[in-house]
Amino acid sequence: MQLKLRGSNDGDRQMVAILAAVLTDGLPTVETACAEALSQGVHSSDVILNILARKKDPGPAVTIMTPE
Repeated sequence: MQLKLRGSNDGDRQMVAILAAVLTDGLPTVETACAEALSQGVHSSDVILNILARKKDPGPAVTIMTPE
């Protein structure tokens, strides 16, 4: 990923954003997202962060009981 991002003007900034995601999502998850992005032919921190966001399961919405 780093080699692909070197061609961008803001490649260092994008790499830092990807590495920062390791703190919240874990290294294996970020590696998987990077591999998925590269397999699709894209190399952008926005794409990787989007993949990570889609993989997070928010769970079912909480039902709020209201009085009649």
